[in-house]
Amino acid sequence: MGSALNLRNLAHHSLALQPLQGYCTGMAEVKKEDFCEPPPILDEEDEATLAAIDRGIKATDEGRVLPLGEVRQRMRQWLTKSSSPKTR
Repeated sequence: MGSALNLRNLAHHSLALQPLQGYCTGMAEVKKEDFCEPPPILDEEDEATLAAIDRGIKATDEGRVLPLGEVRQRMRQWLTKSSSPKTR
């Protein structure tokens, strides 16, 4: 192998784990997110939006869902119909 890169020894390379000077200066702190907890409902959501979300959750719980391929096919049809020239 000679000069070929050996991945096992890469971590021990003198440049591999050395941070760049000043790289993190001025960067925002990373905030840990808990994806198991739902995000809080904002006051910006109106009743109609919240009702629509509830209907969607209920439909999903009842198994009224479409496979992704079907959704993509329907979207393609909708976009084609909406972008076709209108006749007068």
